[in-house]
Amino acid sequence: MSCWSSAIACDVLSIVQSSKPLRQTAKVVTGWAGAWGGCEAGGAGGAWAGSSFEPGGGTAVGAFLGCIGGGAGGYFIGSKVGGIIYDWAEDTFFSPLPAAQP
Repeated sequence: MSCWSSAIACDVLSIVQSSKPLRQTAKVVTGWAGAWGGCEAGGAGGAWAGSSFEPGGGTAVGAFLGCIGGGAGGYFIGSKVGGIIYDWAEDTFFSPLPAAQP
């Protein structure tokens, strides 16, 4: 299966085939959250930049390209952060506090 056909299907497959599915799920979810945020920020920046060249068409092209670039970068960064946070949480153990006397 080619991952160019459907990013969502590839992410689901990566979770199913993973030796640590919970870790992979954390990476995928934070990756998609990062992609959304990156698309929002990149699209806004691209629209602003495109408007300086040609309002209307330039705005649309800039927003589209900014969203694509920001989404890809956001997914990459979000996925890395999700893996780091999962690894930190997996190795963290909390000791319960002793019960207080009434």
